[in-house]
Amino acid sequence: MNLISNSIKFSKKNPYISITGSVKENKVFIYVKDNGIGMSEEHLDKILFAFQRLHSRTEYEGSGIGLAICKRIVELHNGKISVQSKPDEGTTFIVELPE
Repeated sequence: MNLISNSIKFSKKNPYISITGSVKENKVFIYVKDNGIGMSEEHLDKILFAFQRLHSRTEYEGSGIGLAICKRIVELHNGKISVQSKPDEGTTFIVELPE
């Protein structure tokens, strides 16, 4: 739910969100892709930690813990979460879980 709400929050005028999945080599992959504001590569690692905000609260609401909670939940299921993004091109979150 957090990945979807972030996609909407950080979207441009006409948000587009794609949720797809696949199974490869006993792993399940879930892709949550949007056309939002995106971010540069230097910020990708830090956004998955609590209270790591890239924007001020006046620009975008939130506490900065949502993605950290997503990461923790995925890890509790022996999985991984990663991010691919480019500024002004959107973001893709990739959740990898054991089948």
